[in-house]
Amino acid sequence: QVVIEVEAMTNGRVVKIIEQCRRRDIPIFQATPEQFRSLSEEQSPQGVAVVVSKPAIKEKIASSKLILALDHLQDPGNLGTILRSAEWFGVSDILLSSGCVDVYNSKVVRSSMGAIFRLGIQKIDLPHVLGELQSSGFRIIITAATGATMLQKVAPSDRDILVIGNEGSGLSPEINELQDDAVTIHGGDRGESLNAAVAASILLYHFSTAKRDDSAS
Repeated sequence: QVVIEVEAMTNGRVVKIIEQCRRRDIPIFQATPEQFRSLSEEQSPQGVAVVVSKPAIKEKIASSKLILALDHLQDPGNLGTILRSAEWFGVSDILLSSGCVDVYNSKVVRSSMGAIFRLGIQKIDLPHVLGELQSSGFRIIITAATGATMLQKVAPSDRDILVIGNEGSGLSPEINELQDDAVTIHGGDRGESLNAAVAASILLYHFSTAKRDDSAS
């Protein structure tokens, strides 16, 4: 179902949405500005709200070549951005620890730009599942500010799991102990650290593009 504010009905972008909904027989409801504001948490909503079902959980991920795992990530904007980047770089399996922000937080949904509905996302006992995947042949790669290998020197394998930790405290001890490799992203001398979403995007770029380059050669 789609709810559209009456004043947005003539907006060019909204008109295209309405046309697509009608082609697919998706019910459309109109709302007054006051009614629509009661549906949205935004101060200036864009006039379109959609009611959708949560995607089914993907149970089998053993065939994946690259998995992204997030440990106690708290910022909804970071999580949504990471999901968007994961989809862009072709990673479809995302593992979340039980301490992560709710994946259906409204800010996560908005910042993911729809990626949340096309990815296999599971909120799980992360240390346990990572241990099982490691036993089946996956390599667990974490990030570290010091004492780690430069990212560009770590070649991808056919079974990698990239792990991103909490924005402030990093990885939990249980996850840290599972590492097979630790990588660092080299920068300049200014700034304390990278944003978690930026770091995740750089890792995804490195490991996904390197795989494509290897397969093309």
